[in-house]
Amino acid sequence: MRVAAIALGVLAAGCASAASGLSGADGGPAADTSRGAASARTVLAGVYTGEQATRGQQDFQQSCASCHAVSEFSGPIFQRIWAGRAVGEMYEFVSTMMPDGDPGGLTPQEYADILAYFLRQNQYPTGGAELPADAAALRGILFPGPAR
Repeated sequence: MRVAAIALGVLAAGCASAASGLSGADGGPAADTSRGAASARTVLAGVYTGEQATRGQQDFQQSCASCHAVSEFSGPIFQRIWAGRAVGEMYEFVSTMMPDGDPGGLTPQEYADILAYFLRQNQYPTGGAELPADAAALRGILFPGPAR
């Protein structure tokens, strides 16, 4: 329940601290932090659809809202924690640790849809293709780096 949310925050903060030593000169991730870093794009490129985010909202309400408020996954603190990190990290964590009592109990598509909902909640733009339901593909999509 709330413990899972705290664990996510601690995990994210710890990973962000560890990753800070791996930053490139521009404050973003260093070139060797992920496979295909040269081809990485950010969530600012419109990596999900509005329809997918709507499905994700429904999935969140059904599977997550009894323990979590959507505000835990949006806003400046959330954006700071995930700055410069891959969406795939979040997908892997959520899909292996949630929902409480049934980790991994949703389909890969439902997890991707929920992440699309989080992206919409953070006002990242929509695009013409859905966020993939594949951790490897999501490693090539980054949250924007820290503001300068």
